[in-house]
Amino acid sequence: MDKKIIESNPSFYQKYASLFAKTHKILEKDLSLLDIAGFLYYKATLLTDNLIDEKDFSKFAQITICQEESIKILTSIFSLENNFWSLWNKRRDEYFEAIYLEKQFSKKDIVSLKEYETLADKKSAFGKVAIDALHSIDNRNNAVYQKLLLSHKYFSIAFQLNDDIQDFKNDLIKGQFNWAAYLLKKEIKSNDDPNILEKQLYIKGIAKVIYKKCINYCNKSLKIVENVNVPEWKNVINETKKSFQIAIIEIENYIETLTSDIILSKKTYIENNLKNGITTAIKFVKSKQNKYGSWRDYLNQGGISDIWTTSFILSKISENTKLKSIFQIEISKALIFIKKNKTNSLWGYNTTWIEDADSTNLVLLSLFFNSEEYFSPL
Repeated sequence: MDKKIIESNPSFYQKYASLFAKTHKILEKDLSLLDIAGFLYYKATLLTDNLIDEKDFSKFAQITICQEESIKILTSIFSLENNFWSLWNKRRDEYFEAIYLEKQFSKKDIVSLKEYETLADKKSAFGKVAIDALHSIDNRNNAVYQKLLLSHKYFSIAFQLNDDIQDFKNDLIKGQFNWAAYLLKKEIKSNDDPNILEKQLYIKGIAKVIYKKCINYCNKSLKIVENVNVPEWKNVINETKKSFQIAIIEIENYIETLTSDIILSKKTYIENNLKNGITTAIKFVKSKQNKYGSWRDYLNQGGISDIWTTSFILSKISENTKLKSIFQIEISKALIFIKKNKTNSLWGYNTTWIEDADSTNLVLLSLFFNSEEYFSPL
């Protein structure tokens, strides 16, 4: 197998049928064959997508071989009369419909979220074959089968939204429909530069909004199967959800770092001495306290901290009587913040400040986004 494809794609695709297997009675040998057949067809689908998008016919032989080997394996499990093949034909049709829909969406001015959900579900059609196969072997519980399909749909929507963020610039260049690009272009109509649009995707908060939607879809997917015995599938959803949460934190960290860099004073003092330095430092520390009372630190490997940072600053201020007097208001606000800490963490991380961020910061970011010095897309 192609090592590059294996390493550059989620490992769960190598054992996709096994993710849902505990809900069905199936021989270990047949389950192993379903996993292999699934990965072969997944690889064929990846190469087919590349053929459609890039007009790259160099992998045509590989596509044919992967499809043939997958069908051989499936035929060894399911007879030609088995209902599985009707479901197979349904998934094949859905996949082709997805290709058609994607082309149509590229020509439309308005695309609804519901339409996009349909597209994402159909694009993942061959992923549902694993669930179809298990149900065709053991069809005792149709309710579970329907739950797995619905859970798969919500997960696939989240996965496709994430792909649209990751493939944002490439899709723009190729002229392919991309939900992230669609949302951004509704706000920015005068710029066609993919590099600038990619920066704006993060600065305007659209990427963060999409990742939040991804998390919501993952939650829906988990809710559907909360009473279904599919621990491996739930683990995949939770790990994927965690990656979206990390992505949001990374965006927030970068935006805050960028904002702080922009608003830092560039003024050069002609006469800089100890007195001026202390006065300037006091003004700076005061200005960096947010309205909820915390100070935040972000330029470290541990990520953003607010509880520890606020406590540290308070401890240093409290060592000096004069500073305690100068920072009287700030100390009061900071103590209230610490007392309200519900994170159960001494490091802390309170997202309230980010959720209600001052719009001034976003304005500043928009003014400076075009500078390579200040922004490199995540």
